[in-house]
Amino acid sequence: MSSHFDFSIPLPAGKDRLIKTAARPNDVNQAKVFKFDVRETSNTRDSKYVLLLNDSNTAIRDQMKMNALVGLDDNLAEVIGFEKIQNDPSLLVAT
Repeated sequence: MSSHFDFSIPLPAGKDRLIKTAARPNDVNQAKVFKFDVRETSNTRDSKYVLLLNDSNTAIRDQMKMNALVGLDDNLAEVIGFEKIQNDPSLLVAT
């Protein structure tokens, strides 16, 4: 079940984070796979899901975020760029 995600960050005071990474920040197929994996896994695992995109050389388009998150609860999943995490790593564990 968690094999759909690259990393798990367990948090003692809340939901753990399941992280999926993608090197191509605007690959619509990555967005669709993420959304599918979240839907399948969220039925059995109470977690927050994060799609972490490599935006070092390419900005993340709004369309990518929309494709990854459409139909998912706002509190269930999010899309974050790696540049933002480099500047503030606590974003991965924030509630």
